[in-house]
Amino acid sequence: MSLEALKQKYKAEIAVAKANLDVLMHKAVGIGEHSDITAEMDKWIGAIADNQDKIAAIDSLYRIDESQGDLFKDAKRW
Repeated sequence: MSLEALKQKYKAEIAVAKANLDVLMHKAVGIGEHSDITAEMDKWIGAIADNQDKIAAIDSLYRIDESQGDLFKDAKRW
């Protein structure tokens, strides 16, 4: 359940990054504070890539869990 919550958080962070990219590319008023537009765009592209990688990692964990049993079976509970 908590891994699914993380996936939703990462998807939301991707949506925020896309919205910021849209402002940078299409709305001149949003550019005023940023003198280096490409650096700012790179930051948001990086955020998208990082969060997509995290989602892929979680998806991989689910596949391992389903095919090999409990992924965390050796972990001790607090």
